[in-house]
Amino acid sequence: MFNSKFRLAITVLLLAPFLSARTFADSAKVLFEPGAQIAAAGGPGEKIAFLPQGTALLSGGTGTLEVGDGLGLGVGGYTLASDYVPVHNAVKYDLGYSYGGVILDYTYFRSNLYSVYASVMAGPAQGWSIARITGADRVYANFFQIEPGIDIMLNVTHELRVGLGVSWRYCAQDDLNSHLGTDLGGGAATLMMMYGQN
Repeated sequence: MFNSKFRLAITVLLLAPFLSARTFADSAKVLFEPGAQIAAAGGPGEKIAFLPQGTALLSGGTGTLEVGDGLGLGVGGYTLASDYVPVHNAVKYDLGYSYGGVILDYTYFRSNLYSVYASVMAGPAQGWSIARITGADRVYANFFQIEPGIDIMLNVTHELRVGLGVSWRYCAQDDLNSHLGTDLGGGAATLMMMYGQN
């Protein structure tokens, strides 16, 4: 008798969270309930940047909201995620680099299997470096950067896409070599993953 009552009590305790969660979900109120799915997507990305003295890995991601027929508006950013040690005037430099900005993209072609779109990211960037000499101070350079690119996205599911892209970074400041020991403009190959409405 005691064991059956004990088992019943344990069963009720274990089921209580599920029952209350279902009741709460049915009666929960929200501030905003869209009538249709929002046409937006975002996710992480990795870039292999082709810099003047070698390659480096940039990590980051992007997110966009469709604002018109094939036109998207969003934000993104990337930062240096691997070692890149340029040499300038026979001196090695340890380097850091980050950039971000507003993204404007346009889908040129869309099918059930893949889509092709062009984009441009424009915004602030910052690089820093320390010369590998005794007593050297960290030097910063702030500049404006524009990065146009083209991407091909493969539709894995209705919400998930993976893609490859190429882009080119244009840096507005001309004397990055003297400030940081290297220029930061150049091409990049991108591997990205986007999750959202397809």
